[in-house]
Amino acid sequence: DDDEEEVRVGDSDSKEEEPEANGDGEAMDLDFGGSESESESEESDDDAPFDEKRAAAIKAALVEAGALKDADDDDSDTDEDPADAMDDDAMFGIDKLLGQAFKSRREDINRKKNLMRATRDFKFRVLSLIELYAKCQPASPYLPGAAMPLLGAMQDSLIAGTPQSSALAERIGGVLTKSVCHAKDLPSGAGAEPVTGESIAGELKLAIRAAAKPAGAGGDAKGFAKPAAAVAVYLLRVLEAVSRLEKKSGEDEASPDAVSAYRDALEVFKTNKRCRLKAPFFQIAFERNPALAAALLPDLAALLEAGADKESSRGEYLRAEGAKLLANALSLGRRRSPAVGVAAAKHRDVIVSAVAAAIEAPCRNNAARAETAKLATHCMEALGRLSPDAPLSTIVDADAILNAVKKQFAVPGMPPKGVNSLTRACTLLGLAAPEAVPGAAVEPSKKGKKEGGASGEKGGKKSGEKGGKKKEKKG
Repeated sequence: DDDEEEVRVGDSDSKEEEPEANGDGEAMDLDFGGSESESESEESDDDAPFDEKRAAAIKAALVEAGALKDADDDDSDTDEDPADAMDDDAMFGIDKLLGQAFKSRREDINRKKNLMRATRDFKFRVLSLIELYAKCQPASPYLPGAAMPLLGAMQDSLIAGTPQSSALAERIGGVLTKSVCHAKDLPSGAGAEPVTGESIAGELKLAIRAAAKPAGAGGDAKGFAKPAAAVAVYLLRVLEAVSRLEKKSGEDEASPDAVSAYRDALEVFKTNKRCRLKAPFFQIAFERNPALAAALLPDLAALLEAGADKESSRGEYLRAEGAKLLANALSLGRRRSPAVGVAAAKHRDVIVSAVAAAIEAPCRNNAARAETAKLATHCMEALGRLSPDAPLSTIVDADAILNAVKKQFAVPGMPPKGVNSLTRACTLLGLAAPEAVPGAAVEPSKKGKKEGGASGEKGGKKSGEKGGKKKEKKG
């Protein structure tokens, strides 16, 4: 009897010690669960996609191995730790299942990487095929339709921003500028699908919109502007060729669709501060197609009047860019296109009024002030070269130009370059230039004087000491 009582007492003691062990185990679990590394790994695991089939298979294997009880078992004690009922075989079975799960996940990651690499290599091979096709078939009717998809793919690659996508974007840009956009102006079968004036006009508007619209990293990234301009110029050449074929018009007449597209582009350039178009974008198009420049002379002149009623940095920029484009467009007349001379004579009053407004406009920056004066004088010279037999004073409203120069010279601080340019403008008209009001002399700061005087004194002392030593040596 005494032995039985001792056994019972031992059993009761062992049962009382079990909650303490469980309590220690829970404390250890809390300590490990509070570590930063495990919490970060749990967050990363939460972001991974959940595979329900794989989770169900692992759960079934754990139930079969005895490591996890079935949820349908209502007699199971929820407070009991399942690990207490596991033997060594069950533990080894869990290790094997976990190893298989991690191996499967690693294989999925490698499979995705291999798929991405294969896709990238496939894209590069397709680009090589397009490049070879453009060189062997420059008159293919399918090349104009391939320009915009390639430009869109380049923009998407630049937005991605990865090294692989950047390399792909660079390769697409090379194919566009060196192969596709060097194809012939008039593809074979022009005038019928897929090369019609309507379809090419739509593609041209999309190309200009892509070049003008900021689209995050794609629109702002370095290297996108050149392919976009090349695509626009190529589609413009194709549109002009197809339009002449369909309407049987001459080279001195621009396509109405092209004029509409570039007029809208100039309006966006004028009104939208975030527009990515620059003066070279239009200048290239005008040099390739002087008839387009002739049709847009009034729109170019309107840029010279942008913000002319008040001081603004945006207005100074637009007037300078407009004067540059107008001077280049007028210079095309006698060299390449008689249509420019005809259009300049037709819109002469509008052009002269715009030039006078640009000369008279107030400027914040003296450098921009002088640059605008120089470019406005270039516009007057180009306008005079279109009619070499007539004096410039008979072509240009001399009084309007002289009054504009007087108002500009009345503001102090005009740089010498601007004074020389406007003086030359008056001389071309046979008029005496008014006197420019000099700007206030900028005195050097006191700090600079002190530093200069101190350095001068030190320099004088050093040079005097060196000179005295040399004389002593000679003596």
